[in-house]
Amino acid sequence: SAHRIYKFDPATGRWRDTGVPIDARATSRADALWDAATGKLYIASHVYTTSGRRAGKGNSGRLYRYSYNGVKGTYSLDAGFPIVINAAKSETLVIDKDSTGTLWATWTQGRRVYVNHSVGRNDAVWGNPYVVPGAGTALTSDDISSVIHFGGTKIGVMWSNQVDHGFHFAVHGDGASDAAWSTSVVPTGLNADDHINLKADAAGQIFAAVKTNAGRHSDAPMILLLVRSAAGSWSTT
Repeated sequence: SAHRIYKFDPATGRWRDTGVPIDARATSRADALWDAATGKLYIASHVYTTSGRRAGKGNSGRLYRYSYNGVKGTYSLDAGFPIVINAAKSETLVIDKDSTGTLWATWTQGRRVYVNHSVGRNDAVWGNPYVVPGAGTALTSDDISSVIHFGGTKIGVMWSNQVDHGFHFAVHGDGASDAAWSTSVVPTGLNADDHINLKADAAGQIFAAVKTNAGRHSDAPMILLLVRSAAGSWSTT
């Protein structure tokens, strides 16, 4: 039940255990973010549960930050880390960094979609978690959220909502206030389920691989690729 950093060796095609431990909690899961500009590896680790709720002592979401030594090929945990991101057990906890150097995290808890972020470009100082402003954030206990930086200057949060059956997307401009979000429903024509994976490209497009609640015996597609253009319009495949 250990969690450690592994390194891929392209010469042998195998993964090597670096021996660097991360979260000792056996029920934890993690999201990783590599920042090439700063040479830092961020790992957001959380105690997994299928129904997000407030965590007891020692079970909060944590942010680990590692420095990479390219000569030795090793990672070392930075002083002062891990730090607490939230006080929640959750099904997912996802991080990304915006153009101002602010780290963002999202998760669902108590049937709502939450975000939090670092303050003053200090990775070790975080604000207070809050529910994303706007419509569509009242969820079921099974729903999840994810976050992506895109278009050079924007943070996007996508979440599933099995109450109104849709996927929702909220946009926040880098450096704007916590209240400055715009939200919209992503048109899919199908009911949402709780699987989301986000990527962005240099042109400002967003690609979301999502799952619908179409069953195995349905003619409707179970997996969709949702694409948001740089202008903000969505297409579905």
